Amino acid sequence: QSREHAATRPAAGVPVSLLPAEVVARGVLAGRTYRLENCLDQQLVLKNPSAEKVLVELEALHPPEQAIMPGDWVDLLTVASVEFSPRQVELEPGETKAISGSLTFPAGRVLPRERMMAVVSARVIGPDVTTGVRAGICAFAP
Repeated sequence: QSREHAATRPAAGVPVSLLPAEVVARGVLAGRTYRLENCLDQQLVLKNPSAEKVLVELEALHPPEQAIMPGDWVDLLTVASVEFSPRQVELEPGETKAISGSLTFPAGRVLPRERMMAVVSARVIGPDVTTGVRAGICAFAP
């Protein structure tokens, strides 16, 4: 099963998809802010395949501990911040929207040579919804 398909299946009936399963920003430098829609190798998008309007909240999360292996990965959120604009996205039935936001690396920081990773969470906001879908956002310093 490909990584893209894993992110497209809504968990527990949540009517939203987050694609692709992983996006990458290459050549990032300390002291810079990058627009997500310009710096990623692919555009990160939300899809609403359902017949109902949904409100989705986006959030950057620390990757699970088991995903961080010393020497291979570094938690992106320990060296950068990821902000989504807007943080809540309304999707009409069948609608697809590109995710906008920023990836900021503070000045004076020495960026690791390892792959940096964070998790993007897209959670449907509603009375009976407690789950959502996730994708990975990775970055590499030159």
